[in-house]
Amino acid sequence: MFGTFDGEIFKGEAVPVGTSYSITDALTGDAGVAQYTPSAVVKYGEQTYNTKGTMGSDLILQSTDVNIVTETKDANSVSFTNTYSSITPTGLFIDNLPYILMIALPGMVLALYFGNKKRKHQQA
Repeated sequence: MFGTFDGEIFKGEAVPVGTSYSITDALTGDAGVAQYTPSAVVKYGEQTYNTKGTMGSDLILQSTDVNIVTETKDANSVSFTNTYSSITPTGLFIDNLPYILMIALPGMVLALYFGNKKRKHQQA
């Protein structure tokens, strides 16, 4: 069991040929992970497998008959990436919209009322 944090790397060296594995990139249970999407790139020699998880959930990699550790001239590797998806603030929050309308609507009605009253006074 091991854990890595920002900028840290776990490296498995001298893994015997034929080894099977199960690796979990555990996001659940940690605070602030709901906006992260896990992904992994697994390389076995010249073959590359890209795996993308679901935002805010764990990513589990398990070996199968196809991607079991094999002897190759190129290095085998697994790299995990957690991508943060931020929501850009637009300055207008929908939660506040009813209150903004409650203030703006009566103000507009008053402006129209006094505008009409002034116009009628000027015509008379």
